[in-house]
Amino acid sequence: MSDRDFAQVTLDQVDSLVQDLDRLVKAAISAASGLTEGGRRIDDHQVHAERVAYVATEVEAAKALLEYARAAEGAGSADVLLVDQCAAFVGEVAAKLHGQLIAASRDFALPEELLGETVGADKARRLIADFTDQARLRAIGRHVAQVRGVNNSWLADEDIVMVRDSVRSFANQEVGPLAEEIHRHDQLIPDTLISAMAEMGYFGMSAPE
Repeated sequence: MSDRDFAQVTLDQVDSLVQDLDRLVKAAISAASGLTEGGRRIDDHQVHAERVAYVATEVEAAKALLEYARAAEGAGSADVLLVDQCAAFVGEVAAKLHGQLIAASRDFALPEELLGETVGADKARRLIADFTDQARLRAIGRHVAQVRGVNNSWLADEDIVMVRDSVRSFANQEVGPLAEEIHRHDQLIPDTLISAMAEMGYFGMSAPE
């Protein structure tokens, strides 16, 4: 089977599955809140609380990725690879959640019909199979290997493009020469490198001024 022997997908199809995931997660959070009495008994249900928190985080990431792909599409920069990557991630999140909902159904305590209306429905199951098609994943992996992991995906803000270029330059010049030695010998990251990253402001990039 060649890498092109898989169904092409659209962002509208991805959106459909994301909506199913969002509906499930909201129901799971509500049920978990009841199970833990609003968090007061969270220590009695640590495993399930972690499970719900993790999948809720993944679904938020899926929504953010879809939003990014939509923005790129609006800017004329949403290529087939980006759509495939978005679909693959959403499909894997959906497949994992579907399995958890079955294996831990008593903990999730969701209405029986909800699974059948969302990721358990025939349409959603077909989308999950298409999105996680191994041929699609191989094609994505081959592209990543060809570009040696370099990500030049669309960015809306020129300042962010400059930040990406700056971080990439720092990684090549400062991290690259040390990375293999640190990894092979399980060494601690040198304080000098951490200090340099701090001076560049990398540790605060995700926080508003």
